[in-house]
Amino acid sequence: MEQTFALDWQRHHTGGLVVRLLATFSGQPPADVARVPLSLCLVLDRSGSMEGDRLAAARAAAATIARRMHPADRIGVVTFDHDVATLAEPDVGAAQPDLLARLEAVEAGGSTNLSGGWLRAEQLLHPLTGEGRATRILLLTDGHANHGLTAPAQLRALAAGARSRGITTSTVGFGEDYDEDLLRGIADAGGGNAWYIERPDQASAVFGEELAGLLSLVAQDVQVTLRLRGPATHVEVLQDWPATALVNGVRLDLGDLYAREPKRVLARWVVPAAHVAPDAVLGEAECTAAVVTPTGIERRATMTPITASFDAQERVEPVITREVLAAEAARARQQAVELGDDGDTTGAANLLSSAAAAMAPLASHDPEAAQQVRELEAMARKYGQGDISGSDRKYLKQRAYNQRRGKAGYDAMLRRDPDAEA
Repeated sequence: MEQTFALDWQRHHTGGLVVRLLATFSGQPPADVARVPLSLCLVLDRSGSMEGDRLAAARAAAATIARRMHPADRIGVVTFDHDVATLAEPDVGAAQPDLLARLEAVEAGGSTNLSGGWLRAEQLLHPLTGEGRATRILLLTDGHANHGLTAPAQLRALAAGARSRGITTSTVGFGEDYDEDLLRGIADAGGGNAWYIERPDQASAVFGEELAGLLSLVAQDVQVTLRLRGPATHVEVLQDWPATALVNGVRLDLGDLYAREPKRVLARWVVPAAHVAPDAVLGEAECTAAVVTPTGIERRATMTPITASFDAQERVEPVITREVLAAEAARARQQAVELGDDGDTTGAANLLSSAAAAMAPLASHDPEAAQQVRELEAMARKYGQGDISGSDRKYLKQRAYNQRRGKAGYDAMLRRDPDAEA
């Protein structure tokens, strides 16, 4: 696993310095090691609201995953409405020649016993956990838990408990009426990913992203602790990684690291003017992770000092500026939804317009920034006209989540044409 750190600073209105840090964690699995074996259990919602295109898309995407699994990997399928059924116990493909036919036969039923389906999958996967394995539950649903355990805190606790036993959880939400906060909470607690299927034709590609990530595993359970030293007393992280506040910093839970998806941590803090010295020790970054090695999975820890030579009044790194603007645009998307939900559509429109204006200077030479500017402006117009739909809300929130979690490949799939929103 590789780590790189970029640092810059700008004058603060108090006379001190605003210090910005961009830490990137990346890597490739060792070339001389066999791929980490995968055990996966799909938990498929077949409640009545999944009937039609949603269930058809989920079945097709599940079949795509089954076809792409390595012959030595194990896959299982659990279905649920108010009842829970084991469609297939986790096993290698050769032992399940009729799995695709069984998936195609799944039909919609009654209410949503989400906890029951998840618990069955956890029970099936538990015997398959162990050193050197990747074991994951993939939960697919379009609605709200309304049968069995339904409290979000209970469901998050289930996912967190399974993670401590070596089973991670990812979630996939279908349509504009699923509970995105619940599913993201489960995925965060479970150390996995949260996906959103806006259109049925996106399902197979999204499932492919999840599987491709699992097949390029570099490290599991990556945690980064930023500790401040010296005069600075508060660090602000500009993404929404699950975080634990510490007396002198913050601990971030980055989940699993895949070769195709680097993890970035963007943070800033203020150094008071009286303490701006030519050379300064600002803090340290500690990273712990279960890293894939040629001999298996090994727990490792590294400590990197954060130092700066304040040999100029300001030092601005374009790559950090771009990441900050993208993070602020993500925050604007999230906050715009919250304002709109409270009835302040004008405030939501203004927030998105301001984010677009801040990013506009990059648009002339950065196609990605130009796309974001056009989309932010289009969504601002929708809010200004009172024309925001449920799917627009979900889209804005997922785009915010994707940016903060570095999901560039998936974000490109989900992205709408901003000119069509005009």
